[in-house]
Order: sequence, then structure tokens, then C-alpha cells
Amino acid sequence: MDRLKESYFDSSAISIALTLEEKAFKFYQEAEKQTDDPEGKKLFRWLTEWEMEHHERLRGLDEEMREEFWSNSNFWPM
Repeated sequence: MDRLKESYFDSSAISIALTLEEKAFKFYQEAEKQTDDPEGKKLFRWLTEWEMEHHERLRGLDEEMREEFWSNSNFWPM
């Protein structure tokens, strides 16, 4: 039961992090559109890519944890 609680906590933390990363890269995408400064555009583009990388890593981690949980629980959804 403790492992289930840990998995739920970990999953919740990753879900929150995914949401924050998505908000961050959308913010930077919009900031890039709003600025006319070429250096500002470059910076916001870089920040967008950086946050998107974090988002992708977290998505991968989320998937790994889900599969591990399913495997440990002998449960595989259709």
C-alpha cells in the first residue's frame, strides 16, 4: 500500500511539473511573437525549446512510471 501512495505522489508531482512546463513554453512562445527585438526573439525561442525539452523528458518519465506501476500491479489496460 505504501508503494501505491508513493506512486500516486510521484505521478501527481510529474503531472504538476508537466503543466508548469507547458505553461512556461507557451508563455515564451507568446513573448517571442510579441517582441520586435531580434535578440529578444532569439532568447524567447531558446527558452521555449529549453522548456519543451523538459516537458518531453517529464512525459517520458511519466510513461515509464505508468508502465512500471502497471507491471508491478499485473495490470495492463486495453
